[in-house]
Formats: sequence, C-alpha cells, structure tokens
Amino acid sequence: MIKFILNNKTVSTDLLPGNLLVDFIRYEQNLKGTKIGCREGDCGACVVLAGDIKEGELQYQSLTSCLTPLANVHKKHVVTVEGINMEALNPIQQCMADESATQCGFCTPGFVMSFAGFCLSGKEASLQNAISSIDGNICRCTGYKSIERAAGKIAEMLEGRGKEQPLAFVADKILPGYFSSIKERLQQLQPETNGEFQEENFGEFIGGGTDLYVQKHDELKDVRNRYLFNHTSLKGIYKEGNKCVIGASATVTDLEESSIMQDHFPRLKQYIKLVSSTPIRNIATIAGNFINASPIGDLTIFFLALNATVVLSDGTNTR
Repeated sequence: MIKFILNNKTVSTDLLPGNLLVDFIRYEQNLKGTKIGCREGDCGACVVLAGDIKEGELQYQSLTSCLTPLANVHKKHVVTVEGINMEALNPIQQCMADESATQCGFCTPGFVMSFAGFCLSGKEASLQNAISSIDGNICRCTGYKSIERAAGKIAEMLEGRGKEQPLAFVADKILPGYFSSIKERLQQLQPETNGEFQEENFGEFIGGGTDLYVQKHDELKDVRNRYLFNHTSLKGIYKEGNKCVIGASATVTDLEESSIMQDHFPRLKQYIKLVSSTPIRNIATIAGNFINASPIGDLTIFFLALNATVVLSDGTNTR
C-alpha cells in the first residue's frame, strides 16, 4: 500500500505503484486544480510540490506530477494548489492577480505552485531566482511580462526570510499554517522503512521516470517494477579517497547543488541550467540519464569527458 500526506490529510491507495500522481490527484481525489497539458513534463500545468525530511529538515521541491509514479511520493507530503488556498488569496496568488499575470488560467496553478516551491526553497530572494523557479512553466496567453512582475513582487515579499528556516517563515506569512505540523506528521509516517517503497524483487528498475513515462505512461501503470528513486542507499554525492561517488538515484538538482561538484566545476550550475527545467531536474536521476542511452543525453557527455566509471548492480551481483 502507498501512503502519503496530500495537502492536509493522509491518504493511502492500493493502486499499482506505477500509476501517475497526476491521475491519482485528479481522478481519485477529485482535485482538479492540477491540470493535464502535455503529459511530457514540458508545460508545467501539472506542477505540485513534494516535501520530504532530509538531514533532519523538511524540504520541498516542485515536480511534474504527469511523470511521477505514486511509488516516488510514498511517505512524503504532496501539495497541490488546493493545499495552499486560504480564506482569501494567499500572497503568491495575490501577486499574480495584482499584476494581471493570468488570462485563460489553465497554466496558473502550475505557476503558483512553482513560485510556492521557490518560497520554500531557502534560495536567495532575488528576481532571477524567482524567474528561474518557473523555467518549467509555459503560458501561451500573457507574454510573460506580467508574470515576471509578479515574480519580482514575490521576491520582495521574501526579503525577510532566512535561509535556515524558510518553512517557518512561509507557514507564518505566505502559506496555510498546517505546513508547520507536517514535519512531525511525516516522522510518524516514516519510521519503519525510512520512506522507501517496499516493492517485490522483480521487474524493471525505474528511477525518476522522466523519460520512460513520456514514452510509456499507459503501459507502465499496469506493470509491477522496482522503484529506486527513494532508496537512500542510492542517493548522495560524496568523496571516497581521490574519487567522487555519485549515487544512481541522485538527481540532476543534487548534482547542481553539490558543494563537492561546485568546488571542482565552478561553472557546473551554468551548464545544468541548460538541462531541462527545475521540476524535471528535481526528479530526473543521473543513472536514468545514462541508461536511456539517448544520443542527446545531457549528462552523458559530461561524464564521458571525465572518464567516469559506472558500477552496475542488480542487487546481487556487481560489475
């Protein structure tokens, strides 16, 4: 059984773990604010937030729910646009309204959720960072200038937020107060398996799913596979002697934010910004980028140039 907190309530489902989060949100929970646009992770209409406890702190990231299997949000906090609503417009929504940053409205929930992810991120409250947070969202109506103005107002609103405790600031001033209780609720949900989804030991390996679910989303929902995204043993970027070891389930965002990688490759962030978009980078894994063997694989050429070694394992044998 898959269990997680959806907005302010704990939900569970016996659906196969390959079912997509966007379909569960819309058709099982009847939360229609999350939209289906492209089903390829390009338009951002389906963006939600996922919160997880990392190194003792609750951290949130935006993700494309149209490419996220339910297994990958097991024992996490999933937030849709309904989950950040308040009695009146919340400050993010108010900034969008004040700047006329919406027209037909189809894309608006995705923009709002990406901005919410920025507010919760602890990143510097700059206009550039606010705009970067919506690099995975497309609007076909506004021409973006009104959205940029809203981004500027949101950045100004965050100037009093510290980097250490962004959640406390945001829960007090921007988003509903229930956010302040989520860490404790997740801790109660997670103790047995540390958040890992316990799947049968058969089937294909799946990481973030950002490539496979573009090609086979209807097929994968009915198949049992081995979901590795949350496995802590496959996470992390660390030094081992004179080598840097990168876990197979480390994401592109992990690579971008790694102090080890930044020390050795000062311009890495600039390169990573050219790879996909924030909500995709947050869930796309390094190993997945290698194993799909795409001729346009964004990271393969980087690691080929570094003469990297790939260690393969099926859980029993390693080579």
